[in-house]
Amino acid sequence: MLHAVDESHASGRYLRPLLLTAAFEEERVADALGARSRRGELPQADVVESQLRELAPVIPTGLAAFTPELASCDTLLTEVELVPNLSAYRGRVVIEWSEGYRARVHRAGSKDKALIEIRRSINDPPFSGFLDFCEQLSRLENVPLSWREVLSAVGDVYLLACPTTGKKHVGLANGSTGFWGQWEDYVASGHGGNRRMQELPASDYQVSVLEVAASSTSSDELLKMENRWKEKLLSRRFGLDGN
Repeated sequence: MLHAVDESHASGRYLRPLLLTAAFEEERVADALGARSRRGELPQADVVESQLRELAPVIPTGLAAFTPELASCDTLLTEVELVPNLSAYRGRVVIEWSEGYRARVHRAGSKDKALIEIRRSINDPPFSGFLDFCEQLSRLENVPLSWREVLSAVGDVYLLACPTTGKKHVGLANGSTGFWGQWEDYVASGHGGNRRMQELPASDYQVSVLEVAASSTSSDELLKMENRWKEKLLSRRFGLDGN
């Protein structure tokens, strides 16, 4: 879009809105222009610029580096360069950008961003697949964010196994938060409401997926799937299932 600006129109129709966006936050410019439009006033860029300058100083950006037409406007724009500080985290840090995600400029000193995740690599590894997924409860916090989204969207029959005794619990995750929401309950409480697990010392159970059904599967069919696995694994007789 920036390269479409030519010199014949740069001083009027296109350049002034671009300069305003470069000098002030994009969302603030849009709000100011929208307010004038709702009052039936012409969205004159010079009037809006004057109003914005009364509220905040000019914020230099690197926009001039992208178009020759804007490079001469050094009174408003400043060229920036990438520095190596914290380069090891480039592409790996995921933050909560907050409600002002549309703004081109955020003041770091007054708008702290919550850290959501530091990825092991720039791209998450491909999801292993439901039947290949296997992890300890204590290590669920290390599961990539994209995997969590997949495991939150689907939920059917899963297995919890004690690494010391070998006792097993077969469960059914049929809630809105899928497998992931069910497993988070075990992380939080240590037992997820299971009576037999409450009677035992706390353990770092291993979680895995036993079966995933079609989305059209009825509740009765899901219960049959769960009971079938309990019978196959003898989890009622020797394990952690009491029902």
